[in-house]
Amino acid sequence: MELYHDMLCKILESEEFQVLLPKWKMSIEEMIEMKCYQALNEIKKILEDESLNDSDCFESIEKIITVFETLGSGINERHDFG
Repeated sequence: MELYHDMLCKILESEEFQVLLPKWKMSIEEMIEMKCYQALNEIKKILEDESLNDSDCFESIEKIITVFETLGSGINERHDFG
């Protein structure tokens, strides 16, 4: 939730907004945005993992690619490092 909070604070600092929530139902666009937020949050956690050393960076990249693959958006030929 920290990423969400950070993003919301940044928006509130610079934008005028209106919040309406009565019987709110998500549109397709909103569902996609929610999935994007979840993916960004996962990527942020991977990048912030202080237990990794430089030799573990490759594994971090692999984890990030896996996040995209989970969303159905693979990296195609570029991911084949073997």
